[in-house]
Amino acid sequence: GLATDPTNGEHYVIMKVSGVSGRVLGKMNIQTGVCTQVGNLGTNFATLAFNANGTLFGVTGNGATPPETMFRINKATAAKTLFRTLGAGADGEIIAFCPDNNKFYHWSGNGTVVWERMDTTGSDVIQGLTYSGTPGGETFGALYIGSGQFLVSNISSNFKIWDTSGNISGSLSSNPDYIRG
Repeated sequence: GLATDPTNGEHYVIMKVSGVSGRVLGKMNIQTGVCTQVGNLGTNFATLAFNANGTLFGVTGNGATPPETMFRINKATAAKTLFRTLGAGADGEIIAFCPDNNKFYHWSGNGTVVWERMDTTGSDVIQGLTYSGTPGGETFGALYIGSGQFLVSNISSNFKIWDTSGNISGSLSSNPDYIRG
């Protein structure tokens, strides 16, 4: 996972660190690639995203305890607070934030891709969404690029454009490997 704080431009990453159980939250210098550990997240997180005011959120993967759960994460300590359980879909847990409508979007699943939308309060009902086009299997990463569009990478080593109305464009590229974050 990789996310950029919209309030100050700092980059946060989920890291696997040798000898550490679970995943570690880190800050990355995007110019050098050097990562500084912030703290242990305590379980296996799969994705990160910021909302418009700079609050960091993360979602645990299927192999985590608890699985498929969204948390608020303290950027200074990596302490986490339960935000909401997700649970739809299977492999892959990816979230991305759309500042145009102040909503998080969630992708999950491989054979059948589940796509959902929710607000930033955690009190709304998660809204299942439909899409048209071919997702390409499990979503590995999503980045909001403006004008109601996300750049999405998938298990098929492709980039696609998903818009907030559910339209998926054809493959933009064929990547030599999986692109995450």
